[in-house]
Amino acid sequence: MGESGIDIAGVLDDASAASLEELGLDALDLGPRYLVTYWFTGSDVVRRAMYPYARGGPVTHTPPGQELTRLLSDGDTSPVTTGWYQTSAGFFRYLVEVGLPHRMRSMTQPAVW
Repeated sequence: MGESGIDIAGVLDDASAASLEELGLDALDLGPRYLVTYWFTGSDVVRRAMYPYARGGPVTHTPPGQELTRLLSDGDTSPVTTGWYQTSAGFFRYLVEVGLPHRMRSMTQPAVW
């Protein structure tokens, strides 16, 4: 796994940061959160939060403490690259192509974190 927020359809990340504030955003800029889970060979699982409607383009967050077992090795583990990523408009277009509504649905109550 590379140094990328999301590696689908090529390198789509515009910026990465250790905190949301480093991207120039705050929690109100994010919109609704989608939880994304990746399953890999064996029991490896990586979880990310995705905010497709964030101001400036989709944002993903990979929390710390996740590891992947190295393939073709003796079972050692490698940490997953963590942090916040602001992806490109191309990634948003991809999400819409695979079924994400083009516009965020209005929320009648605050999201629960």
